[in-house]
This record gives sequence, C-alpha cells and structure tokens, in this order.
Amino acid sequence: MTAPPLHNDHMRVAADPPIPVGHIIEAVNRFIEENIGEVVQVFHEIDSSDGTHIDIHHGRSSGDVRYQWLFTSGMSSFPMAVPEGWEDMARAEILICLPPDWPLNMDAFKDENNYWPLRLLKMLARYPRRNSTWLCAGHSVAEDKAFAPATKMSSVVLMRPQLLSVEPVISVCDQRVCVWAAYPLYEEELAYKLKHGFEALADLLVQNGVTERLNPARPSIVKQV
Repeated sequence: MTAPPLHNDHMRVAADPPIPVGHIIEAVNRFIEENIGEVVQVFHEIDSSDGTHIDIHHGRSSGDVRYQWLFTSGMSSFPMAVPEGWEDMARAEILICLPPDWPLNMDAFKDENNYWPLRLLKMLARYPRRNSTWLCAGHSVAEDKAFAPATKMSSVVLMRPQLLSVEPVISVCDQRVCVWAAYPLYEEELAYKLKHGFEALADLLVQNGVTERLNPARPSIVKQV
C-alpha cells in the first residue's frame, strides 16, 4: 500500500489519442448502473475553456443503504504523465460518497457547504494536466484553507474505494481507467501521512472506520492515536 512516486526522472505521457468525452460519460453511467444503482443526473460542465471537460455523475445506491455517489468523467480523456512502470495507471476518474440526505441540486449549490465535494472533484480531475503530473492511490493534495465554512478539512488523499465490491476499473475504448476514492483530511492527518507514510495513514483510516463516505464533521483520527 506504499504510495507510488508522484514524480521521478522518467515521467512520460502516452501518445494515445484522447478518449471522446461522450464515451467516458457512457462508461461511467454504465459502471454506476451495474455496480451501484441508478444514475440520478449528470452535472454537465458549461465552461471547459482550459481544454479539459469535467462532468460530475450523481448515482444513488440501491437496497437498504441509500448512499449517494459522485463520479468525475472527463479526467481520463487524456493520459496523465506517469513514471516509468506505471503506464497502466495513466488514466483515472475519481469518486466520493455522500450521505443520503446531502442536497444535490442547483439551488443547494449556492451554499458552499453543499457544493464543495463537487468543487473538490473538479479540482482533482484537473490537477494532473495543470501540473504535468499524475494522481493515484496514495497521492495527496492540500489547499491553503478549509474546503468550506462547515468543515475544517483542507486536504485530500486518494485511496482504493472501500464501499465498492468490484474492481474499481472502467474500460473505455479499450483503455484501462482506474477509479480512485477521495478521502478529505484534516491538516494534522495530512501531516501524519507526510511524516509516517501513506500506508500508516491508510491503516489508521481503516482502523477508525473511515471510508469514502464523507462526514465533514468526523473526529480527526490523529487525535485519537
């Protein structure tokens, strides 16, 4: 579970052509329908002036536990610059899981306390191209302030989803697309990762029952050590 290198001297971008966004949308919808439940809606991006079109898919679990799921689509259109030996991780999409009562509509998004998980996903989806790098399980990204007024979380680490019972991989146009889960962190939790390593943080998250299901007010796991 050691985090792969974020950078090394042999970063390269595959020469594969971009995957059309429409194919990615279809593949993400199919993944949700086959493995989670229903696709409620897709929040289509209006402004893609930076050349990266990122939509957010809203899925809802079937069965007794009605989690809500948000998936990016469009991040995997372009392969990321990956270190030598990690070419099969060059395309990715990111998800986060929300409580069943989290409001997901345009009126609710006027409140940053409701909108910030979508903003976080969009930021992560654009991060590799903007920084000529890649994102994979074990990588973390920090902001300089809390994500929203109602939470003190200010950074995020990517991990393999715990709440999915299937391999988190989507096939699009014969390309392998990894699906990583976003785990928002407190400042001291990120500091713990940077000091002790991703594996130590991941073990601590699992031991404390922290999954990709977001709880903006959960206790810090580091304070419990």
